[in-house]
Amino acid sequence: MNYEEKCIIDLHIHSNNSDGAKSTEELLEEFDKLNMDIVSFTDHNNVKCYYDLANSKVKLKKEIIIIPGVELCFAYNGEVRHMLGYGIKTDIISKFIEKCSIEQKKEEKVILKNFKENCKKLNLKFDKEIQIKRGYKYEAYTLMWKSLNAYPENLIKYPIIENNSKFYWEHVNNKNSPFFIDSSTNIPNMKEIVELIHKAKGLAFLSHPFIYNRSKEDGIKFIAEAIKNKVDGIELKHYSHTDDETEFLKNIARENNLYTSGGSDHHDDYPSSSKLIIGNNNMLVKYDDIKDWLNIIDFIKYS
Repeated sequence: MNYEEKCIIDLHIHSNNSDGAKSTEELLEEFDKLNMDIVSFTDHNNVKCYYDLANSKVKLKKEIIIIPGVELCFAYNGEVRHMLGYGIKTDIISKFIEKCSIEQKKEEKVILKNFKENCKKLNLKFDKEIQIKRGYKYEAYTLMWKSLNAYPENLIKYPIIENNSKFYWEHVNNKNSPFFIDSSTNIPNMKEIVELIHKAKGLAFLSHPFIYNRSKEDGIKFIAEAIKNKVDGIELKHYSHTDDETEFLKNIARENNLYTSGGSDHHDDYPSSSKLIIGNNNMLVKYDDIKDWLNIIDFIKYS
């Protein structure tokens, strides 16, 4: 295929190996239905999709490019932020994740305990028997979000709970909210995560810099810190970005020689992207957005 022509690209997709709803094979089947051309599985602190691919029996109508990816958490000013890695050597990332897995499960149990305590204080209803089982990143949040949504009275009191993404970023991960839970302990800082992605021969892209619901000034400082820490690119297209924010990021990328990327941030539970891989206009990635770096990384041709 001539990728200079119109093609369908989504470089931010989550499977049920982390907090998405669909398996690797189910997503492959969806790619086929949607006639996708270039994709990336970007699970939170997880690269199991790429091991699933080796055993997949799914056959596609046409060959697609799959860019090995991951979305890693890092600590920033006492809160959690995300970094995308593209073109990574998955074995290097996998070793890092395995080393952290026992501590991560312990951390998820602490987060769940604190989340329950916060909700009790706020007189919210939830299933008190919820327990951490797998220990994947965001298991505690996913379980509690679903449980809180099972009680309509919670949504009357706090309508924001219904929106998975906004509830997390504007409240659970916001130090100024009564829902705040400090999940930033025992995780690497920005510099360490960028260095890890580079060690894995990948490119580090700052994830959705305007999702964090902070002031524009804080956003500019955050991006400047990323540039200082030798980030390679920035996520330009994302459902949380307004057109003005996308244009602002495009100028930042141009001025600082940063690569750009984007995608739907598909989980299948988010109201903003429910049952969609291809988002609306502010999520649609063009080949021109990625052509400068696509050919300098390793990728998989899958059919």
